[in-house]
Amino acid sequence: MVETLHLLAAGSLKEPLGGIAPVAGYRIAARFGPSGLLRAEIFAGAPWHVFISADKGHPAAIAEAGLGASPQHFCHNQLCLIVPDRFEDADPVALIQRADLRLGISTPGNDPSGDYAMAILRRLDARSPDGDAALRALALTGAPDSPVTPSDRNPYAWLITQHMADLFLTYRSNAIAARADTPSLHMLALPRHLSVLASYALTFRPDVAEAQELAEALLSEEIQTRLAAYGFEPVGNIAEEGTRP
Repeated sequence: MVETLHLLAAGSLKEPLGGIAPVAGYRIAARFGPSGLLRAEIFAGAPWHVFISADKGHPAAIAEAGLGASPQHFCHNQLCLIVPDRFEDADPVALIQRADLRLGISTPGNDPSGDYAMAILRRLDARSPDGDAALRALALTGAPDSPVTPSDRNPYAWLITQHMADLFLTYRSNAIAARADTPSLHMLALPRHLSVLASYALTFRPDVAEAQELAEALLSEEIQTRLAAYGFEPVGNIAEEGTRP
């Protein structure tokens, strides 16, 4: 009999899902981190019942290996630029293109946030003959050797206030959390032609009935409403066509 259900989820979901209550009487052990690294742990035999990734590719790989059910859409997120006070009214594209500013992103491959960020930067560079934003970007989160953030700080706010980055290209939900940590930080929306929609997906172990119960609970209207309060877009609110990297 299952006594504890293991939830592995993208690090950006820690705020809305970190305190998830027991489901159907089962205790939930939730662990959050870069989706690519969590996928690797599942393949290596780590205990899990539900896996939520910030992209569709990692859950699809779990399903294709026969370990998980067909992925289901979970929620969406937009990418934006986190900036300090002095850039509050600046053009985000101009900031990204400035060679004198250090642009932070998460680690591509390990973390879908980094993959989405690189898609945006390559899109921007393709519009500029001398564009090199993708080459200059600093992968500062999402890797085993990334700088260790103090437990009481938001990583994006901390990296900027510690002057490891001047700007950070990441999820809107992360920007909201960073501003809650450091009110002098601001969120700049990207223009539509650069925008990339982050589509989160969920898979669960089909051989464990309780895992499906947890998946259904996570896909409920209650959880979707909670996600919206943290800056995520509930499934069905945004048309996906043409927005993927």
